[in-house]
Amino acid sequence: GRCRLVAVLGRGGLGTVFRAQRIGSLMAVARELLQPRFAARDEYRRSLLPEARRAATVAHQRCARLLDVGEAEDGQTYLAMELVEGRTLDGLWRSGPLAPAHAVAILLQVAEALVAIHAAELVHCDLSPRNVMVAADEGRLCVKVLDFGIARSMHLVRPGPGELAGFVNPAFS
Repeated sequence: GRCRLVAVLGRGGLGTVFRAQRIGSLMAVARELLQPRFAARDEYRRSLLPEARRAATVAHQRCARLLDVGEAEDGQTYLAMELVEGRTLDGLWRSGPLAPAHAVAILLQVAEALVAIHAAELVHCDLSPRNVMVAADEGRLCVKVLDFGIARSMHLVRPGPGELAGFVNPAFS
């Protein structure tokens, strides 16, 4: 209702991400609509919405901002995020090997994002090359970590036997 979907940006395990335009402000955003199998699960929606709102408190230059989360008039569960231009790390490395200095610079900026996320007492839960956007800003490398829709409170992520905390993806439990 508050956004006009413009184009599909990608599909993932959780949902489909669209380039969208906010009605009224005309601001471009990334809007993720949850797959029906997740949106239909009350227990998932009940945990997703408060955790996504908590993820919206992370304000750091290396993290894409979560702008809005909720349910549309038709019951569709959505997340609206800062639209980040560039190439995913996955796409970048598929085009050829990265120079060591370039790879280190990317990793350092991802680490900055993780520090900010952990300072908010959250665990990303889906950090992957698909969720790292790489771009140039005034000729300098600029990295942003995306997709905080499945971030979880550190207090909720409990490692099982042989698992590391933070590598448990509740969406697939």
